[in-house]
Amino acid sequence: MRGFPRSAFCVGLTLVFLTGTIASAQERSNANASSSGKRPSYLAVERAARAKFPDAYKFLKRERDYTKRLPTYWGELGLSESQTKKIYAIQKDYFEEIADLEARIARLERERDARMRAVLTDKQLESLDKKIDDAERARKAKSKSSRAKE
Repeated sequence: MRGFPRSAFCVGLTLVFLTGTIASAQERSNANASSSGKRPSYLAVERAARAKFPDAYKFLKRERDYTKRLPTYWGELGLSESQTKKIYAIQKDYFEEIADLEARIARLERERDARMRAVLTDKQLESLDKKIDDAERARKAKSKSSRAKE
């Protein structure tokens, strides 16, 4: 496992565990739902898994919290106070579900990247890491030079 960070291995192992947990929760939910004829949403299944195994979800920190902010250009429409309150309420209704889906996407991307990296040889991993580091340094240097020009 030379060249493969221990933290990435731990995250990968946690993801495998969570995937199995969510799959078994989905199977149980599907069994319960088949009697009622209604299938539970992925969000309901993931929330159930979070409730059962809260420690396993520690690494999925929310990137942002809900803030009352109108979408771009909406502030220029002359909205009344009641319209603004209704818009904030609608945003809040959807915020949790959207944030959970964003966390799921981030988790799936990390899992995908870990699986793709597992296919590479040690030499290929070193080369990839070097290229990524070089690109990051170049991006930071470009950012610093563009700020210096301002």
